[in-house]
Amino acid sequence: MEIEPADNLESDKVPNTRRRHKKREVRKRFGLTFGEKLILLIIFLSAIVLILIFRVVDVFLPVWIVEHHIQVAAAISLIVVLLIFLFPVAIEVDENPRPLSGPGKNPKGPNLP
Repeated sequence: MEIEPADNLESDKVPNTRRRHKKREVRKRFGLTFGEKLILLIIFLSAIVLILIFRVVDVFLPVWIVEHHIQVAAAISLIVVLLIFLFPVAIEVDENPRPLSGPGKNPKGPNLP
């Protein structure tokens, strides 16, 4: 077995171009579609709140919603505000999920006691 001299390091160079990982692209694409769906949900709920506040379609709504339209609008508004504040967290969790440790594994790391 013959050892080659270390003079020819040109062939061992790592190319400067970055490789794109399919997993990262899929996660990013999924995060974008999830974000778009979440935005559509926020817009839909906001439209419902506006309809309830301005009493646009009282004829088509059930009687109990017409009688308690302020409470229903407040509850939906609370949901909208929570969705808006949790939007960045939800996107981050979808793009970079943290792996959970299984039984018998140390959650702090493999080399720690």
